[in-house]
Amino acid sequence: MPYLSLKTYLLGFCICLAMLVKGQNALQVVDVADRLYDKGEYYGSIGFYEKAMRIDSSSREVLYKYGRNLMKINQNERAARYLLKASLLGGDDVFPILNWQLAQAYHKSGEYRKARRFYNRAIRPYRRDRDSYWYKRIDQAKDAASWANKTEDQIDPTIEVENLGVKTNSEASDFSAKVYQDQIYWTALIAENSLAMNLIKDENYFSRFYTRPLKADKSADKIKLSKKAEAEFEQRHLANLTFGDSNTVFFSLCDTNYQCEIWQARLVGKTLSGIKKLNNNINYPTKNNSMPHWASLKDGNYLFFVSNRDRGFGGLDIWMAKEENFGFGEPINLGAIVNTPGDEISPFYETKSQSLYFSSDWHFGYGGYDIFKSEAVDLEFKPAQNIGKPINSTQDDLYFFPFNNMALLTSNRSEGNVEGKKGCCNDIFQVDYPIDTKVDSVEDKEEQLVGLQKLNQYLPLELFFHNDIPDPNSRDSTTKANYLKLAYQYLKLEGEYIQVFENEAEKEAQIDSLGDFFDDKLPSSIAKLEEFTPLLLAELEKGSNISLNIKGFASSLFNKDYNLTLTLRRIESLTNYLTEYNNGVFIPYLENNASNGGSLKIRKFPYGDFVNEARIDKENKEMAVYSIEAVKQRKIQLLAITESKDGKQRMDNLEDYQVPIIKFNTKSYDLGNIKKGTIATRYFLISNVGEADLEVYNLVSNSAKLNIDYPRLIKPSEKNRIKVEIPTDQLEVGENTLVITMASNAEDNLVDLRLKITVEE
Repeated sequence: MPYLSLKTYLLGFCICLAMLVKGQNALQVVDVADRLYDKGEYYGSIGFYEKAMRIDSSSREVLYKYGRNLMKINQNERAARYLLKASLLGGDDVFPILNWQLAQAYHKSGEYRKARRFYNRAIRPYRRDRDSYWYKRIDQAKDAASWANKTEDQIDPTIEVENLGVKTNSEASDFSAKVYQDQIYWTALIAENSLAMNLIKDENYFSRFYTRPLKADKSADKIKLSKKAEAEFEQRHLANLTFGDSNTVFFSLCDTNYQCEIWQARLVGKTLSGIKKLNNNINYPTKNNSMPHWASLKDGNYLFFVSNRDRGFGGLDIWMAKEENFGFGEPINLGAIVNTPGDEISPFYETKSQSLYFSSDWHFGYGGYDIFKSEAVDLEFKPAQNIGKPINSTQDDLYFFPFNNMALLTSNRSEGNVEGKKGCCNDIFQVDYPIDTKVDSVEDKEEQLVGLQKLNQYLPLELFFHNDIPDPNSRDSTTKANYLKLAYQYLKLEGEYIQVFENEAEKEAQIDSLGDFFDDKLPSSIAKLEEFTPLLLAELEKGSNISLNIKGFASSLFNKDYNLTLTLRRIESLTNYLTEYNNGVFIPYLENNASNGGSLKIRKFPYGDFVNEARIDKENKEMAVYSIEAVKQRKIQLLAITESKDGKQRMDNLEDYQVPIIKFNTKSYDLGNIKKGTIATRYFLISNVGEADLEVYNLVSNSAKLNIDYPRLIKPSEKNRIKVEIPTDQLEVGENTLVITMASNAEDNLVDLRLKITVEE
């Protein structure tokens, strides 16, 4: 955090506290530790919590408080172990935010899947109040963990983050580095006198500015104050130096509670003089105003800074104010593209690339604060992009300062930290970073795809339904229901689903899985549909003739004939969504009378059952309707977009199109009777007898249990195979029919492969 993180070697009580706990029981020792912890003296309190652990390591209170303290000193892997033990002993009944803290500890350890699990638990008390801060905070953190899990391996091997070394970094906290006229300037918070058990003898100590030549191997010098200022600011912190014009500098001045104001001065040599406080436009009364950054833009000079003043988005926001002849004008909030309900801090505006760099604990990150980049056009900011690993880590990464194809940053990561810090405190690092480096956004990458190739990136797309929806108890194969409306209604039923299992401890896995479904899978499928639809329309507006292939499934709760009409209604609900979209813009294409010759054909593949292996207990109606197994069965699948040209179905719209043709050795196997527990394996042999590369886009099955391995590309005249493993212990006893649908760019672009198997006890 911006100023809590400065206090990394913390103020102590007296060494006599150690004497108070001699011979006492665990809870008495914990009481002493709590007094230190509540004062923010985490390096003092940790020794007493460790003493309590040696006395009684089975107490959930001791385990919880020890784990909580370990998080404060950035030992998150150890913290997760002890918080988990506290949770297993029922600690989440006593400590309301234990699940949130455990999820955060996993997140900051890079254990993103485990983090999601405990975010799901942490969010439960807030599900009925989705507008609350804590629901939004936990929901965002859970999505961030999913993002981090998908992107954690995307590390640029050419980037090396290097510690600036002991000439800059001390054993205390060093941060907020800037380069000006070949000198590096930074802030350090140093305590001179220590006692035993991580306690600090100095009652108060304060951050000050330091400098040294950027390239020369010289030790640091302390920036001096005038005698008057030294006396006035003796009990205050100076931090976050930024350079204006004509030797003018701006900085934060903070009291012992880290309430800050922004001041300016002149830096002459290594002395600050003419110090004065900025006007109330910058220093909003009673609020925290900090982390200034001055930038000269084409229409004038601006001060970017951080404040928790009114009319923000929550927490600390980034603001900017134009410099006028009377001082600084009325500040402008950078808006919701940059600012969030969390904290956005340490802004730096790079004028050459017109990009804002800042740190946030809310935007999708790897843990703690990450550094983000938001490109701007005339100070209109684009969505922020995480600048990735290894610049960002699982810890706090702050104060990004790019210059001369390099950058400085502050981090409390343990990798590369000055020896002895053990990840406790901030160090300053440098990294090669060309100023014109551009972070590829998802939108940039999508623009590289064209036409139907781009559309098929969204497929297969699964869309889910509540039980017997649409039109419950109907025998009709048609409906007037609109899928998107049904989906949003479905989202609201989360509490109803969770409540079925909430009082059954043995159903914890059901609750976690349903939480994942309602918080991730269902909203994600809705979002993908809403992204896919305008892209589909844009392709039709080019005059394309497109077929959309849809499979429909139902759970085994009802009989096959009923399910057949139900799946047809589900497919039609998607057609109705398209019909009603944007005042009927799809209707001419669906009715094949569009003036540009474009058309959209819906190809329906209804199934009476999903598959028999899901083991739904039909006698237990609650399980049959509300279990995660039943939830997964009730869906439709959008499999492939194809385009008809010259009477041929195809998956792209390239002008030099040639025809790949598939030939199989067989499209079905009857495996006969197989004993339960056996893993059966079958191969489908494929030959490409056409004139173009055969691209296999996806294989989907009516069984989630199959393990399928398949080739992505087969050259003309070449052969390959699809390998299918069938774990029979996952199937029900009796006859099972398994269907695999292959979507490709071949002339026959959708092919069903069938496996029939009878499982015996």
